[in-house]
Amino acid sequence: MSGDVSDSLFVKKIYHNTQKHFSYQIDRDGEILTERGKLNKNLEMCANPFVDENWKRRVKMNASRLRESHKVVGSYVWFSDNPNGVAVASGNDVSYEFDADDIGAVRWTEVMKTLTSKK
Repeated sequence: MSGDVSDSLFVKKIYHNTQKHFSYQIDRDGEILTERGKLNKNLEMCANPFVDENWKRRVKMNASRLRESHKVVGSYVWFSDNPNGVAVASGNDVSYEFDADDIGAVRWTEVMKTLTSKK
């Protein structure tokens, strides 16, 4: 054996980092929503009379801008190869681990190539 080992033998772990309040929904539903999915869920929550009015106002104020953005660049679930993600900066304190190949993850640089070719 020469000591050379193919990269395909190694599993590439990637991580989805999120805030604790999103983790309850992920654990309950067994799925991680795309950005568009989160927006739609938040808009549904705006109908709840017990939800904070300031939060509802922010969601509604940003909704049309986010919808336009999703039309242009799409809607994604974000992953990182860092198990700690950007926890300190964003409050993302819950991490989910996946095998990149098992879920068909695509690097953002590859996604960007398809977006720029659609001009």
